[in-house]
Amino acid sequence: MEWFARGLTVVTFVLLCWVVHRGTQVRTDCVNSSFVSLVLVDGARVYNCRFESRLNLRSLYAPLSYATQNKIRSLEITEDLATVFPALHPTLTVEIVDQAPKFFEIGRRFLRLGHGWLEDPQQLRRALVMGTLNSQTPEAYPNNFELEVVADFLSLVLLPSHTRPAHEINEA
Repeated sequence: MEWFARGLTVVTFVLLCWVVHRGTQVRTDCVNSSFVSLVLVDGARVYNCRFESRLNLRSLYAPLSYATQNKIRSLEITEDLATVFPALHPTLTVEIVDQAPKFFEIGRRFLRLGHGWLEDPQQLRRALVMGTLNSQTPEAYPNNFELEVVADFLSLVLLPSHTRPAHEINEA
């Protein structure tokens, strides 16, 4: 019976070490965003880290490719707006379409982008701000023109370090 207790102690210790390791490692299998709840990319569903357990085994049996991880990381550029738009929870679904690089479609709580949008951070930020505004307060923007104007205003005023070169900001 003593050998059973020793074996159980070793197994418990190994499992505890695994839980600590999984709990402290950097998470690359989910999107870290205050606004994006789900990303559909390359046939995979990538959920927000708030909704994923750190002990989820999906990263072991179905890891994301580095290309997919880079696409997901590029969607995390609007976190500067988290203080302006304190969302109760992420609500925006983003789908990245590989067939049409310049594709853009905005809906009430979704945003479909061609993969070409990921190459231009300023336009990607603008699209994500529009999607966030439309998902947070859709009744405030009866048409897409008003939505674009407000998104451009926010990009220029609240996120100046991303839209102007650093030397222009230091001079201002």
